[in-house]
Amino acid sequence: MDTARAPNRLSEPGQMGGHRKPVLEPYRNWVLDQVRRCPELTVKGLWTLLVERGVEVSHDTVWRFLRAGSNALLAFWLLRPTPMVTA
Repeated sequence: MDTARAPNRLSEPGQMGGHRKPVLEPYRNWVLDQVRRCPELTVKGLWTLLVERGVEVSHDTVWRFLRAGSNALLAFWLLRPTPMVTA
């Protein structure tokens, strides 16, 4: 019998070994507080604050956390007013 047609077979296998929890999950409330307190904070600025707290993460990890964390947080982050940059 073709395994793709077996009734108890999933079409896509799950993540072997389970799914990893986000590294920044224990800091969720702190991150949200920082974003609300300082709307002009950038991803790099947030990363710097995390490094100062002793959390070793990459810029990409911070961005992914913000993106995956909450649609409301991402909308706030992306739609916040940004200062005009003049060259």
